[in-house]
Amino acid sequence: MTAATMDPGAAAPVDGDACELAGRCSGCALIGSPYEAQLEQKAHELRKRLREAGVTAPASLRLDSPGTRGLRDRVDLTLQGDGRGVRIGLYGKDHRQIVDMPRCPQMSDALAAWYAAFRADLPRIDQGSIRLRVSPAGQRGAWLDLPNATVRDLLDDAAWLGRLLDAADCVEIGQKRKRLGRDPDGGALKLLPAELGPWWETYVGPGEEATPIYTQVGSFTQPGFAANRLLVRTVRALAEAARPTHVLELCAGAGNLTLPLAALGARVTALEVEPSACQGLERAVAERGLGQQISAQRLDVQRVSHTLLGLLERHDLLVADPPRSGLRDLVFALESLPRKTRPRHLLYVSCFAPTLVQDAAALGALGYVPTRAVGVDQFPQTPHCEWVTLFERH
Repeated sequence: MTAATMDPGAAAPVDGDACELAGRCSGCALIGSPYEAQLEQKAHELRKRLREAGVTAPASLRLDSPGTRGLRDRVDLTLQGDGRGVRIGLYGKDHRQIVDMPRCPQMSDALAAWYAAFRADLPRIDQGSIRLRVSPAGQRGAWLDLPNATVRDLLDDAAWLGRLLDAADCVEIGQKRKRLGRDPDGGALKLLPAELGPWWETYVGPGEEATPIYTQVGSFTQPGFAANRLLVRTVRALAEAARPTHVLELCAGAGNLTLPLAALGARVTALEVEPSACQGLERAVAERGLGQQISAQRLDVQRVSHTLLGLLERHDLLVADPPRSGLRDLVFALESLPRKTRPRHLLYVSCFAPTLVQDAAALGALGYVPTRAVGVDQFPQTPHCEWVTLFERH
């Protein structure tokens, strides 16, 4: 069965012509299609891909929607300058020029206000990327991913960066995400060590209690709080259906799924390789007093190791939220284990359907069958969807 449902309290679907950039911006390729048709098409595409890969689609397959407006509390945009000024937005359909974006219906009210303030005072640069986000408490953050020469020029001039620092609660710069600050003596701008803050939240227990997650402004998270609440609810429901006692979570990040999984009553071993994410996860676990229930370990799960193999054998539910590249060597790790020692269930979270299908075919050869799939449509007007799929070992 394929169904499409709306999250209670979510904004009602609207027609795509509410966006003044429809047809010009490359961000929303499906904006001309009715929203219900978009949901049906995404379910159809997943079924088709699974069939072509020789995988039987689960009997229970549906899409849930948090709405079509105000979903983003984090946005990634490009800055592009020329003799006429600086534009900020996404590439147009020619993928050469940036379409200047005055506003975007996908932004929450808080993010839209922060974006408007940032856009009113753009830096005079040729090219760069910017991530803007707002925290659950309304703090404003900016991450500038710019060429080193551009960073040096902006620091030397100091005027624009000084104004940005006054407007934002946190400004991060470069791949190391160093924090922009002022010298306490003369007030000169300088780059300080990276710092974690409560820029994200997850939802714990049946009452979906909002719980801080500690990240940097430039850290990866889901795009917005409304869709993340629905995603966490979906993961919790499918994990609960597996009735786990010991959960092994791969690519745990800073704990967005870890804390809700622990609230089911299971013991959770959370694996993550990125140092700042590990620090954020440890802090969130300590604040919730879950140190006895959650074991957080730094481990690269993209490499098969004796540690990983031992953990796979000791857990009955495997939860994976891998990057777009998918499970990769984890499939070989599972294959190397005796069939009866492999986790009974696997819960796979993926925003990239081609990789999900590729991994589903590989898992099928190991005896794993998809039994339920729920799509969380946190990318309306695009072909993308966040799929949560439960596999059972037969």
